Amino acid sequence: MAQSSGTIHTTGLSTTSTAIVPFTPELLSELEDGDSPRRLAWKFARKPVMSVLFEAIDVGREALNSLPPDHPDRALWSKQFEAVLGDRFSVAIGTIKSEEPIDKASYLRDCGPGELVSGLPPTRRPLGSGPRNLPYDDDGNLSFFDIISGVFDTNGRWSYQPIRHGIFNGGTRRVVVGSYEYKAGDFLYEEDGTSYLIGCEEFDQHRRFLGIDKWTYLPDLLLVCLGKLEGMADVLPHIPTKSRLCAQCSKIELESTLSSLNITSTDCELCKILSQCPREQQSELKLVDARAYLRICSVPSSQPTIRPAELSSEESRPGPLPDGRTKEQKVHPGLPTFLSSGSQEHFLMVNEWLRLCDEGKCGHPSGCAPGPIRGSDVKPARVVRVLSRDVTEDVAHLVATESLDELGHYVALSHCWGSQPNGLPPWCTTRANEENRMSQGIRIESLPANLRDAIQVTRKLGKEYLWIDSLCILQGDKEDWSREGKKMAYVFKNAYCTIAASCAEDSHQGFLNRRAQGTSSQYVLVPNSSHGPVYISNFVDDFVGDVEQAVLNSRAWVLQERVLARRTIHFTKRQTYWECGGGVRCETLTYMRNEGKSSLMSDPDFPSSLTDRSSVAKFGFFSGFFERYSQLGITQPTDRPIAIDALARELAIALNTNVNYGIFQGVLHRSLLWRREDRLLERISFEADQSVPSWSWMGYSGPIKYADIKQQFEWDSNVVFEAPQFLRARLIQLQLEFRGCRLCVSDSVHEIESDEQENPIGQLWYDNTGSEISLHTQSAAIIGRQVQPEGVELKDQRKYFVLLIEELRRGIYERVGMGLVDRRLIQCDGQDISIDIQ
Repeated sequence: MAQSSGTIHTTGLSTTSTAIVPFTPELLSELEDGDSPRRLAWKFARKPVMSVLFEAIDVGREALNSLPPDHPDRALWSKQFEAVLGDRFSVAIGTIKSEEPIDKASYLRDCGPGELVSGLPPTRRPLGSGPRNLPYDDDGNLSFFDIISGVFDTNGRWSYQPIRHGIFNGGTRRVVVGSYEYKAGDFLYEEDGTSYLIGCEEFDQHRRFLGIDKWTYLPDLLLVCLGKLEGMADVLPHIPTKSRLCAQCSKIELESTLSSLNITSTDCELCKILSQCPREQQSELKLVDARAYLRICSVPSSQPTIRPAELSSEESRPGPLPDGRTKEQKVHPGLPTFLSSGSQEHFLMVNEWLRLCDEGKCGHPSGCAPGPIRGSDVKPARVVRVLSRDVTEDVAHLVATESLDELGHYVALSHCWGSQPNGLPPWCTTRANEENRMSQGIRIESLPANLRDAIQVTRKLGKEYLWIDSLCILQGDKEDWSREGKKMAYVFKNAYCTIAASCAEDSHQGFLNRRAQGTSSQYVLVPNSSHGPVYISNFVDDFVGDVEQAVLNSRAWVLQERVLARRTIHFTKRQTYWECGGGVRCETLTYMRNEGKSSLMSDPDFPSSLTDRSSVAKFGFFSGFFERYSQLGITQPTDRPIAIDALARELAIALNTNVNYGIFQGVLHRSLLWRREDRLLERISFEADQSVPSWSWMGYSGPIKYADIKQQFEWDSNVVFEAPQFLRARLIQLQLEFRGCRLCVSDSVHEIESDEQENPIGQLWYDNTGSEISLHTQSAAIIGRQVQPEGVELKDQRKYFVLLIEELRRGIYERVGMGLVDRRLIQCDGQDISIDIQ
């Protein structure tokens, strides 16, 4: 161990005499070999460097333990040890000597990076040296994290040991965070000043708290209910009882990988299905996990299906149940094909979904059904009566809700109008035909297919009222639209359920015209598979493709309708899906749940599901939510802040904070760190009284993406709202070009590369500037900086998040982009200047 010479004070623990003794490595060795506790004062009375402190802790404990409990000096020594050691813990290690204001400022700790990704810096495994093999760095310093990343043997010698993920504490794993043993897929976060690290293998135990975006597949109670319904066996589609199979497929091992299968038979029906799977691209994918290409379901039997809600806490653990039942299986009972939309069995299944949810058996703990509607400010002014003794099959009546003693349950329709080149469509309700539609009714045959299908579904559900925007809001009447438009959030929130015409691109296509697809050659019965009798089919459950990516959900206004709806029936091009707080159910009897971002879309009391999440998960939810919204189409660009306003206010209430143009004050710094995703953003031209500040993504057209934070950061406390339109921050200058560095353009980012290191030393995302940037310097505002791991000096490589800005007038700036830069690029000239960003 190399030690620099220094000076220590020697003070007897029970005397007041003081002497100065030169400090050398030989003296340290002598102290370690000595047997007099009094000589420990040589270590404690001086202001020790960190290379001595941790040895002092260990030896000091040994000294106290060497004294009898009733020794007269024991209390005095203990008091003096604690006093000196307490001071030493407050001594900073390796602080950067700088006079710059940005290094002296107050910073707030961030909630953490969340799920870690690949590309993390390599772990630095400390090596031991010196008499006790302690892990000194090149400067002779120790860090506390270095010490706890190892163990001491019985002789007091230290050796490295990889850090474990901690111990269970309050449902999560607690660990002192440093720079070692992180793995891609681990989850790192902060809660109330405590750092936690959870390994990816533990996600299933904490996936709701962490908001892990992963679909799980569970057995469904609905199968039991359908089996008890009279006549169900007669109306279910014909399912084959025998299939042509080759020798391999007749006893197929479902845990086999796609690449291991020998698909050669031309007569085998299963070989034909398997040949359509991308075997080379998914060579290690097991059959039972290939849900994107295959449906594998067990043959329904008379055995009851287990619901997760029916399992006790003991039963919810992995493994077999005491009575031999199984859970969390990869193969569940189901149907191998889709139903014909609008058929008897189709509506029978939809009504069962509703009944189970009404009875609180859908899997959501508090139920999803709406309560009674109170207050005219949340009740739609009009609904369409489609079912009553006074309504004939071919007529529906417009009804003013103020004339009803109680509105009761109504169904809402979410659909695409499509382009209207000839102006207002003839089926719309206007001021001119409103009275006639109330007294004489609306002939159903005069309506487009979407509206006719919605009426049919509402009648099959046994509900009297239906709400459709084009029929229940007076079109072309600005006053009525202004009044009713403000109620839109409540219309869908209070609806009994929402019908989503997901597959219809316009009002004329309809959504009940799908028929059962394919023949028996697209699904086969395998009676002797490794998992027993199963159906294997290429009719896959694809909720993301069928619903999330449907044409209906590509529109900005529809996002509000879907999110606020308590329960939704999605009529897609391939099958019908049920979505509520309990999860997603498919007409194939597949039951899916997601505790991540998708659960926010299914929340019947949006956004109450945020309350029991980690802080970093909460941010991931609403940032992903806004990213998704920014990608959606909207006819009037100036509606961009309006169409999301109700949802943003609901989110702010759940997060217990204020929201300002889509920026949440409780997570102000993270909210400001958005950038364009690929194409250039276009600034929206608002009226003077509706202008949106440059620091808000609501003021631009185009998709955005929030900063991908891969390490722990802390945020500049000087960044605050001065007024609704103004953001206060500190001004700096970025030096973009100097010797050994160059500015390069890659996709949507300008990168500053250095000859000295492999990774970029700066990344700049300009909102609406392409590759023509040629500045030598760039004005910016500090948002936050990287947290230095214990015992590590990042120095000029420390990362800073900044907003790129340009001056509009003296002291007033506007945002032009976002950046992540190394400290070496920042120039302050010793000044601390605050500016306003508008």
